[in-house]
Amino acid sequence: MEPTKLTEEQMIQLFREDYLLDDDDNILFEVYESGEWADGGKYSDKEIIFKDVSTNKFYSYFITRSGSYFSYYEYEAWDKPVEVEKVEKQITIEEWVTV
Repeated sequence: MEPTKLTEEQMIQLFREDYLLDDDDNILFEVYESGEWADGGKYSDKEIIFKDVSTNKFYSYFITRSGSYFSYYEYEAWDKPVEVEKVEKQITIEEWVTV
């Protein structure tokens, strides 16, 4: 199965269960990292990073939820997963300090 061709239902299942199985119950994809919910008012978004177990490549997609903590949430995944890689960045901050 091609990770960039996952259906919305499969992406939601991967988010909920932290893995996605094939017909023989072998793990195809597993969640590697899950971001925090970014509150956008009526909707909240979260980035999901998952690994393709057969290739060890990583992919990312966003899941959206709407609803209420007190009742239930509905989940949607609009965009298809894209391949990503982790990089290390160094940031230099320049500021004024008292002397």
